[in-house]
Amino acid sequence: NVAITNRDLTVVYQGYGHTFMVTSTTIPAANLNVSAQGASVSKMSPGLFRIQATASPGQDVTINVTGSYQGKTVSLGSEKFRVKRLPKPMPSLSVGGREFTGGKIARGQLLNQGATVVASYGEDALIKADFTVQSFQIYAQGKYLQSNGPHYSGEQLALLKTLSMGTPVMFLGIKAKGPGGVILDLR
Repeated sequence: NVAITNRDLTVVYQGYGHTFMVTSTTIPAANLNVSAQGASVSKMSPGLFRIQATASPGQDVTINVTGSYQGKTVSLGSEKFRVKRLPKPMPSLSVGGREFTGGKIARGQLLNQGATVVASYGEDALIKADFTVQSFQIYAQGKYLQSNGPHYSGEQLALLKTLSMGTPVMFLGIKAKGPGGVILDLR
């Protein structure tokens, strides 16, 4: 058998639970164990492990693999990964399954009670990470109004209802909580 790895992608993201598949040509997956320095490890199923970096960005995580073979524990190798912060997601206004990142939006969509400010990597994401918007501001007619959550505050909604068609509205100060509890300032 052969193992093929991409040496350019030896990174793990801080706070994100990566899924690693570990295999051996001589030891069954059920007999493989993984430990790590700078990360927590949990076994999901034979040969499948969730590894979450606890080390700070710029530091290394070392993943060690051992296996039980003929009653003995055998070291099978280790690999180092550089810890990085997750890339910032893109904030958008989600209305009825559509996401708006800027430009014109119909008044009915802007005022939709189900409108939610969200943060994600979009359809082409290399990884799936969940983000929760903690707060955001809107700016319109010279007023900054705050929401503590992903939905409009009562004050924000009241202001939006008074705006005439074509009035610029800006979404600012968007803060989202990502994996590992890290709060990101998105705009």
